[in-house]
Amino acid sequence: MTERAELTLIKEPVGPGWWRAPGDCTLTKLDDGRIRVDQADPRIWISRQLLEEIKAEGYDAAGVSISGGLLRIEGVNRTVIYRIGEQVPDQYAYYAEFPD
Repeated sequence: MTERAELTLIKEPVGPGWWRAPGDCTLTKLDDGRIRVDQADPRIWISRQLLEEIKAEGYDAAGVSISGGLLRIEGVNRTVIYRIGEQVPDQYAYYAEFPD
């Protein structure tokens, strides 16, 4: 069975002080533990909780790592790298974007 995971915190406004995420990064975990990158927009929000989990114990799929402020996702179909930026105001998320 495959699983889908999204790295963005929210997609739509949910009330005062909440803003729309700039894009999506959607992954599918394959049966063999590897991942496929289904969508990777140049700018996303990534939840603080997910970043902490990846830093502490790794992501529950092969090919996802953080080093030197860069999130690297090595999928079976492509590799995506995001530079982790500042915290999004009033959100439990950080800005992330493709490096220049």
